Amino acid sequence: MATIIQDGTGTGTKLKINSEHKLEALSVNVTKINHQSQAGGKAFSLGTDGPLPFTLVAGTEHALLYVKNDGEMPLVVKVCVVSQDQAGYYRLYRNPTTGTLIDSGTATTSKNFNFGSSTVFEGSIIKADVQSRTFTDGTAITYSRNPAGVQPLDFYGSVVIPKGSSFGITFDPLVATVADQVSVFFYTYYDLDH
Repeated sequence: MATIIQDGTGTGTKLKINSEHKLEALSVNVTKINHQSQAGGKAFSLGTDGPLPFTLVAGTEHALLYVKNDGEMPLVVKVCVVSQDQAGYYRLYRNPTTGTLIDSGTATTSKNFNFGSSTVFEGSIIKADVQSRTFTDGTAITYSRNPAGVQPLDFYGSVVIPKGSSFGITFDPLVATVADQVSVFFYTYYDLDH
């Protein structure tokens, strides 16, 4: 007796087996960030909304951006894109809760990658309004030396921010004192599979 596999949606379409006795199927592979954007409008750019024009001092960590997830689903960080006029060091912090950036920075908004979605990021995004903003706690989890220019820091979706957790990023330039323009954007999505 033969087994017949149908599509289950009422069209009556049956699965095809080719002459090599293999299933024939069409599959489309997309990244999770693309899927979450297309399926539910749950992918966002979180960033500084353009360059922060500062005079930065070498040997000083300048807190640039703070993000806290208040959504029910985990927020996944896919990639961070940084841009700066001078070479320097970036540090990503887990769960900063205090510091002059958090207390006195400027609130900013998320940008949804799905232009047809009205879904907004649920949480706080605070960017530096002046140089030398700080985080006074949190744990540095990555450290990256970057040349001048635009650089991606790809986390491959491995940085996960549960509800109530936060992250922040700092920049420490290599040149002693220099006028610099720094911008930071995180490409993120809510993980609907959790």
